[in-house]
Amino acid sequence: MQAVRIFTYGIAFFFVLAYLVTISEKFHEWKLKKKRQALVKTFKEYNESKISLRDEIFFRLYLSGSERCIQDLEYLLSNPEKLRKYLSSKKDKIKFRNNTLNVTLFQLETEEIVRIEDCALSVCGERLGILVSFIEYLRSKGEMNNYDSATEECTKDFSDDVEALKLNHLKLQGAMALHECSYAKGVSYFEEYLKANPNDPSVLWKLACCYKRLEQYADALELIEKAIRYSDDATSNYLLFYNYACYLSLNKQSVDKVMEQLEIAIEKDDGTTVISHLSTESDFENIRNEPAFVSLIEKYKVAQ
Repeated sequence: MQAVRIFTYGIAFFFVLAYLVTISEKFHEWKLKKKRQALVKTFKEYNESKISLRDEIFFRLYLSGSERCIQDLEYLLSNPEKLRKYLSSKKDKIKFRNNTLNVTLFQLETEEIVRIEDCALSVCGERLGILVSFIEYLRSKGEMNNYDSATEECTKDFSDDVEALKLNHLKLQGAMALHECSYAKGVSYFEEYLKANPNDPSVLWKLACCYKRLEQYADALELIEKAIRYSDDATSNYLLFYNYACYLSLNKQSVDKVMEQLEIAIEKDDGTTVISHLSTESDFENIRNEPAFVSLIEKYKVAQ
């Protein structure tokens, strides 16, 4: 019986403790809310002649969120180019880094804090001035932590620059390996690079070259097709289409497909590079006696 009594008292004590913790947290939240409301009221009274109803959005954001929210908003309004990416989704809450602000571009436009005309975005200097003054006032009251949007932005930009340098180095190492006929090394460098930029055509076609040299023709064909699909230069780069024709031939695809890509490559070639390689290119060995291929060579021999 005594053990049951102790167990019952223990359960009761646990629930009482949990209740007291909840009450304490609620009381702390209530005190924080009252403190914030008092700070907002004082700021409004002190700046009564400058504040308009449009500025209420700043105060609501402060009362409903963290200090970081209004600091991030102040940074974004001071750098309006950062807000332009929300032009196509004005009713979505603005996200800055890993923080979601409880405000949308549509709300900012409605309150005439920002103005959008012909996809150009500008910020009302008067409204921004109120927000800056409000943040400075809160800092003077010890309410703002040490978080700084601009500092975080610069840190992130620096990290991005370092990452870009690493990726460019991988790209260069891969190109050097390909040039030195170290095709397996080239594959490792290019594949590591493509983890970050999977649709970069300039690397996809070089990786395809490496696989071709390693006699992995199916992989080479898949990669060159992807390179062409994602290449902005596909309209002017004959080499992509010439390699595509080579890999089609090596994979024993239809002669018509090979001819189609060769015609595109010849058309895009400013000189005679493609034509001069046709009769000696070993990749076309299995179609060399095909009438269509023979006809193509004869056609451009006549043209020369």
